[in-house]
Amino acid sequence: MAIDRKEEKFQVEQRKKAVDKAKQQLYYETDRVRSLHSGLNLTETLKERDMQLRFKHFKNKSEVNKEKIYLETMRKSIEGVYIAD
Repeated sequence: MAIDRKEEKFQVEQRKKAVDKAKQQLYYETDRVRSLHSGLNLTETLKERDMQLRFKHFKNKSEVNKEKIYLETMRKSIEGVYIAD
């Protein structure tokens, strides 16, 4: 008898969980929530793209600076050779 009550209680809880999950699924499928999620997704995508563009700009700037330093070092090295001769 006690086992039957526990089983019944367990089954009621399982049904309640299933109903709650179904309600939540239906709620997420409403137009309002879907448009909210779509907007959030777009915002995150735009943020990510902005960060990618900033990184690309920083990387290009860094490469240009490296190139300038390399050229300056080579110029000084060549000048040093001509001065030594």
